[in-house]
Amino acid sequence: MKPPIDKPAKPPMADRSPILHLLLAALVGGAVAFVLSQLQFSLWIEPTASRDSAPPVIEVAPESVPQVSASPFPGAGAPKPLANGLRVRNASPHTVRVVLLSQQSNQAARPTATPYRAPIHWDFAPNEGSKGGLLLSLPEGNLTLQTGDVLVAFALDGSQRYWGPYVVGETSGLTQSAALEWQLEIAP
Repeated sequence: MKPPIDKPAKPPMADRSPILHLLLAALVGGAVAFVLSQLQFSLWIEPTASRDSAPPVIEVAPESVPQVSASPFPGAGAPKPLANGLRVRNASPHTVRVVLLSQQSNQAARPTATPYRAPIHWDFAPNEGSKGGLLLSLPEGNLTLQTGDVLVAFALDGSQRYWGPYVVGETSGLTQSAALEWQLEIAP
């Protein structure tokens, strides 16, 4: 009979499952990540220019200043008053939208149709046109108001301020000048 051959001894970790190897690797990796996350790094950048040298100064001789006209269009003055036109003055500290509902011109021919056209609006910055007012127009040409047209103005800045409604020829607040031009002043 042959003597039994001794089998080589197994290392102690070989008996355990590979899950322990993964668990140990995760634990060591987590500890390293935690330590690295606690480190703080600082980076200083020194300026390359010395403090003794100042940046160059460029001197420019002033040129003659051109004369600016008060009107945005050279040679054009304030628009002439338009009979039944509308001039708006926003004397308020609010951004304002003015909306016009104008009547259909041939309402008698279509009694079942809506009595008003689609609304038209203009936006005004705070105090825009507060001195002389702005004469409103349409893309197609001049704007003329008729009796019964409705105007309303409201603030766009969330202050919930509104002015109107003003019915042309029927309510106060919308005045007609000596030149027969309608004027709306939006006061604070």
